[in-house]
Amino acid sequence: HKHALCDGDLIRHKQFDVTILFASHLMSNIFRYGLQSKALKENNEFYGASGKGANYVSPNDIADVVVKVIFDKAHKRQAYTLTGPAAITNDEVATLLSEQLGTKITYVEKPLDFFGKDAAALMKIKASGLEEGITKGDTKKVLGKDPETFEKYLMATERMSPIENEVMSSVHAKEREDVTPEKKEETDTTQAKEEEKEEIEPIDDAEEETEKIEPADAGIEVAEKKVQDDLAPEEPQPTVAAQ
Repeated sequence: HKHALCDGDLIRHKQFDVTILFASHLMSNIFRYGLQSKALKENNEFYGASGKGANYVSPNDIADVVVKVIFDKAHKRQAYTLTGPAAITNDEVATLLSEQLGTKITYVEKPLDFFGKDAAALMKIKASGLEEGITKGDTKKVLGKDPETFEKYLMATERMSPIENEVMSSVHAKEREDVTPEKKEETDTTQAKEEEKEEIEPIDDAEEETEKIEPADAGIEVAEKKVQDDLAPEEPQPTVAAQ
């Protein structure tokens, strides 16, 4: 409450050229909180305290809004609430993580006292269900485009911080280490067959092309021989003396 009053005072005072940005839960929190990132890297798990939907905003959108409000004076003494396109459940987040990381990520529900003080406060907000009805904020108003979805955020790895990329790389590396010898042998065998097929196919194509050309060559030889026969001088016929 005190924080909100402070923000309001800053906006009202004309001597301060400020813009206040209120953001919902950051999509990047799943990679940056120690407990969450450790669960992902070590157990392929994503923790939460509620099955209700919560609104996540992309840090990429927040960065783009910050650039806008810094360089455009029209945003002075304004307050914007930045949100994602819609609320999303923890199970849905786990599904998106599984698709992007290429391995099964399981959502595990934990009691509030499992989390630290700050994380527990955020989990309590999610568990309240208040964010399930949030469908729009000021993100589109400022950027002129729809907010980035959780799926698009996970795909835009080139815009992620080193911390986010490190967690994703660790999960990928763990997935490679978890491949069983039987699965590896099966994969290697399939790959060898594919490579062998690729090597053989060009030869078959060449033979087929040769077979198509041969009849044309044969036709040319026959035609040449006919022309030669037509141009050759006729041999004189022997004269038979009359008896």
